[in-house]
Amino acid sequence: MSSIESIEQDGVGGEEIARVVPAGGIRFPKRITVRVDERILFVRTEDVEWFEGSRNYVKVHVGTQVYRIRMSLRALEEVLDPDRFRRIHRSIIVNLDHVREVQPWFSGDYVALLRDRRQLRVSRTFAQELLRPLQ
Repeated sequence: MSSIESIEQDGVGGEEIARVVPAGGIRFPKRITVRVDERILFVRTEDVEWFEGSRNYVKVHVGTQVYRIRMSLRALEEVLDPDRFRRIHRSIIVNLDHVREVQPWFSGDYVALLRDRRQLRVSRTFAQELLRPLQ
């Protein structure tokens, strides 16, 4: 086991559930809950392609499904894993695992091409932060 990570054990119903806890005890959510009618769905964060902010709500894009949660994009950004999720626009946080490539666009902006061929605009304000780990 590396010094960066430790395994935390929880006893739940007689079963052991192991989860990785980074040094310092910081945990990032592995799933988020979304309401659909009277149901509550658990969506794995790794399945989320991108989050789109819209005032006090965030649209959660998972494949062809779009869910809405009541939360600001800024508050969501603070709890997401920065190694997996990156803000690319004032209203968009993208899951880097779903980005296939980034191409230059106009006026210093870029466009992120997702694996499913969707395109998301990357503003020049956030482009340098997005491209940093890719270089």
